[in-house]
Amino acid sequence: MGNIVPTWLMAGDAHEEVAHRIAHQGLHPVLDIGSGQGRLSDVLPARWPYVGIESSPTQLRRNTGGTVVRGDASHLPFADRTLGAVAALWMLYHL
Repeated sequence: MGNIVPTWLMAGDAHEEVAHRIAHQGLHPVLDIGSGQGRLSDVLPARWPYVGIESSPTQLRRNTGGTVVRGDASHLPFADRTLGAVAALWMLYHL
């Protein structure tokens, strides 16, 4: 059967490009809204300040990168100007 390609790769993955831009511009901490299984955290430089927010308990259990909390994208628990970058990759259709 060959190698199984993850579904996020079949549609085209933007995570590496976004991580490169975040790192290049020194933007931190990063908030990853709808962090899923932590793909953005996986491609950011090691120990990059990162917080993922995800509403799915299943996705949270699979996410091993950085700090990840269960939350709702429409009610973010962060004060203005406390984040260097905010990403919402492959999740807007959930809203």
